[in-house]
Amino acid sequence: MTKDKYQIPRKSDFICLTILLDDLKSYQDALNNSEQSKHGFIATLRNTRNVFVSLHNLRDSMKRIRLVGGESFVARSRKLRKELDFIAHVRNKGVGHLDRGLLERAAQWMPQIFS
Repeated sequence: MTKDKYQIPRKSDFICLTILLDDLKSYQDALNNSEQSKHGFIATLRNTRNVFVSLHNLRDSMKRIRLVGGESFVARSRKLRKELDFIAHVRNKGVGHLDRGLLERAAQWMPQIFS
């Protein structure tokens, strides 16, 4: 019995993309329903960071997954893959690390978290 016989690599790709889709939908819901308080602001920052991590994972997954579909689907997927290249920079600069400059901007944007 081989992995190819049961399409294990393709099925694992499907699981990966399903998890990423669910993550992104969950973070979108959380961001759309965040409360206007300092705890809500911190939750918004956390969810925003998680969005960038998930988008970075989507970018990496799309680079290794062989796309099968109609011409329009493949063209849109390639376009999305190129657009997600910027995500690597954003994730590394502002999400992968707690960047001092970004934290200072957050303090300016939401001074009420200190009251």
